Amino acid sequence: MRVELSQAFEKMAGRPCLEIYLQGPTLMREVLELLARECGVFNKYLLYQDDALLGAHLSVFSSGKFLKLDDPVYDGDTLKLFLPVTGG
Repeated sequence: MRVELSQAFEKMAGRPCLEIYLQGPTLMREVLELLARECGVFNKYLLYQDDALLGAHLSVFSSGKFLKLDDPVYDGDTLKLFLPVTGG
């Protein structure tokens, strides 16, 4: 699975993308754990065990939709991670 990072995450992680191998369908909440192991920048997002709470701090987009914590992710997927847009 390819994880493309927005510019803000790229600066924190020091690279534009991550490659993670999944051994079958994996829930997005488990993918976050794998991301945190690969790159410590994502450790703080493990604290958000609620979709609304996570969505206020991290947006994950794949296959034309925003992913929720219990959505399955597959090895061939490409995820795009970015900070949510805020302002008024």
